[in-house]
Parts: sequence; C-alpha cells; structure tokens
Amino acid sequence: MKRRHLFRVFLLLSSALVLIQPLEAMAQWKGEIKIGQVCSLFSPVQSICESQRDGATIACEEINKAGGVLGRKLTYIYRDDGNQIDNTVAQAKELCIRENIDFAFTNPRSSYARATSAVYQRYKVPTLLLCPMADTVLEMGNPYYMRLCHSDTVCGDSMSYTVEKGNFKRPSIMYLNDFWGMDLRKILLKKIKERGLEVVSEASFDSGASDVSPQVMKILTANPDVILLLAYSGEAATIVRTFKSQGFKGSYIGYSGLFFNPVREAGGHDFDGAIFQAGRHCQGFYIWNRPGAIPLYLKLEALVPKGKYTLVNASPEIDTLDGYQAVYLIKKWLELAGERGLTDKDYFMDVVTKSKVETIVGTISFPYGAKKLDTVTLDDTYLMQFVNGHARVWEHDPRCIETFEKTRNQAEEEVYSKGFVKGVTFKKYLARWQELLKQNEAKIKAEINTKLEKKTITRDYADMFRKALEEILAYNFK
Repeated sequence: MKRRHLFRVFLLLSSALVLIQPLEAMAQWKGEIKIGQVCSLFSPVQSICESQRDGATIACEEINKAGGVLGRKLTYIYRDDGNQIDNTVAQAKELCIRENIDFAFTNPRSSYARATSAVYQRYKVPTLLLCPMADTVLEMGNPYYMRLCHSDTVCGDSMSYTVEKGNFKRPSIMYLNDFWGMDLRKILLKKIKERGLEVVSEASFDSGASDVSPQVMKILTANPDVILLLAYSGEAATIVRTFKSQGFKGSYIGYSGLFFNPVREAGGHDFDGAIFQAGRHCQGFYIWNRPGAIPLYLKLEALVPKGKYTLVNASPEIDTLDGYQAVYLIKKWLELAGERGLTDKDYFMDVVTKSKVETIVGTISFPYGAKKLDTVTLDDTYLMQFVNGHARVWEHDPRCIETFEKTRNQAEEEVYSKGFVKGVTFKKYLARWQELLKQNEAKIKAEINTKLEKKTITRDYADMFRKALEEILAYNFK
C-alpha cells in the first residue's frame, strides 16, 4: 500500500510539473502583438514578398529573444493570396477578423495595396507600405496607411530633374506594364514637359518578359540619348542587355535596381555615366551605404539553405531590409505610445505622426498618409556625382562616417574592376571591405564618437552603427 501510495504521489507531482512548465513559459509574456501581411508567392513580386517576410521574421526573432515589446511577444503572420487581387482583400479581412492583427504590411504592388486600404481602415489597423509608390494608394484616404518608400511623384520629379541637369535632349521611356509603371510614366511625361523637353519614344513590357527586342527596336528608331527605365533589377538586366546588343551607347535613368549586380552583370556599367539611380537617390536610400544591411545579409544565410541565397541580387536585399526595419519601427513607436497605443490606434497614429525616428537607413518621419510627400530637393553637387557615374550619396550627408565610406569605395573599386562573377564577386568585395575596416577600426569608432559629441548623429544611430560595424568585422567571409 505504501508503495502504491508513493507511486500515486509521484504521478500527481509529475502532472503538476507538466502543467506548471507551460504556465511559467506563458507568464513571461503578457500576450501577443500581431503583425500581418498578405503577399503573392509564385508571382512577379515573389522575391520581394519572400524577402520582406525573411526580414520581418528575423526582426521578430531578435526582438523576442531580447524580451519583446512592452513585455509582449511579436508574432508575424504571413498569408499568400495566390496572385489574385480578390484573394488579397479576403485574406486581409481574415487577418483583421480571425487573427485580430495589431499592425499590417501591404502587398508590394500598388494596385493590391490600394485594394486593401478600406479593409485596414475599417478595422483601424496601422499599416506600412514597404514598396507601393503609386500616389493613388494614399489618395484612398486611409489615415492608418503609412509609406516607407517614396512616391511616384517624388521619383518622377527626381528622374526628370536628372534628365535636365544631365543635359540630355532626347529621353525615351521603357516602362513596366503594371499599376506602378503606368502611374510613374504618366508623371514622368508631365514633369519632363514642364522642364521644356519631350519624350521622343516609349514602349511598355510585361513583367517576366524574356524577349524585349521589339520594344527596344521601337525606342531606338527615335535615336534617344537616355532611357528612363521603369523596371526592377532582374527585368532591367534583360532590357540593358538587349539595348547593348543593339549598339546603344547612351545612358539610363531609373528606379532602385539599376545600380545593382544583375544590371552590372548585363554590362550596364561598361561605360562611365551609364547608370543614374535617380529614384531612391531623392531620399538618400542607397543600398551599399546602409551599414545595417550587411549584417542582415549575413543573418539570411542562417535562414535560407546554403546555395540558394548567394548574396548577389541586391533587390531582395533591399526588400529584406525594408521588412526588417519595419518591425523595428513598430517596436520603436510602441515604446513611445505605451500600452495605450495597442488598444487605441488613433492615439498610436497621433504619437507616430509627431515622432521622428532615426534608423540606420535614415531619418523617417511618418505618416505620409496624412501629408502626401510630393516635393524633393536635390543637391546639384551630388547629382553630378551620378552624372559622372560615381554614386557616392552619403559623402554629402553630414551623418556620413567618412572612413567607413572610403573603405567601402576602395573595396568596391578594387574588386569590381576585375570583372563580375555571379555568386563570387560580392563575397570577395565584402571580404576585402572587412580587411580595410579592421585596419581602420579605431579611426572609424573615433569618427562616430566625434559626430555624436557634435550632435551630428543621435545616440541610437551611433549605437546601431557600432553594432553593424562589429557584426561585419566578426563575420567569416572565407
């Protein structure tokens, strides 16, 4: 009997321990803060969706490991709409009603983001637009929509400005046949006309098109001296390669991906002054000068199987950083708004509107939903840096850590001057940059401290810069 009694006590104690363990695990979190996103796998924007998802996933894991936000766990919920706009709306409703999400990121495409505007407004879900640039997205009147990227108006103004300052006389437009491409084309036609110029030819192409020869031939019949290329990096590479095969010796002005490796590989940088990245240039978004991006690339290697992610195509890297940064921005705003910001989304938006958040990417003021960003100021000096083919935007930014930037420039010039090999050159460049950073580590840290003392940069920015530097120095690129 005693043995049987002891055995029963043992079972009871074991059961209690099983129950107590999950209760203890639950006790460390007050609850969940949910971020939802509806995207399109197996679509023209698949790489963007996957990259934003990877960035958001990494950020949530980092934040949760460090204790979460307001004592709560961050949860990122991803839904696939099957590349159907009606499904996007249905999935957005499902996230709001069943999952009861607190925040959202939109689909990268402007048309899809526009379609979900009313849903997120109805359920008062503060929503970040990480990619959608078409002005009509914000004209839907959703006070909870905030834009991380610049608008088509800003991009069009910047590109037309570059045409004028670059002394081009015969611009042509090659644009993606989608909501974004058509919206930006319309703005470009207007802006170029306002500058006393005329577009001599234009042609559209469908996303994923493997042969753009007819469109290229149509444009070349007008003998243009510059191509305004509204395309993403992979498509831009195909287009640049086709123009080159037809003997085009002029220049390109375009958005985002034109500076990066696929276009470089296609021969888009074979002659000085070929590529002007006027789009992101207007807000100082320039990928190689974002020190927080490099450590994030390295984290991706642990997330994605070896061999699949080669650290070559810069476009997904930008999108990954956007997803990563967006989660950290939400964390920052919640810390400012407190618990009330979770239950009162109007209060949250009021706090966000009045806040100014400096990140490793740049200084971001929100929301653009309340006040449309439709002006841009460009400095003629660094505009001419683009015209001369040397994109060194941060040299004109007072926050620039000069030695950090010089070592990057030196590494890039040394390695890329020997030619580009997909899957190889980028890592060689990072390894050489790491060597130069190690040689100049003390000098770089001294420059950070000096700018901090002079209040040229904030303490948050300095801390993030030091963290990024340490992660680059510690990584094994061999």
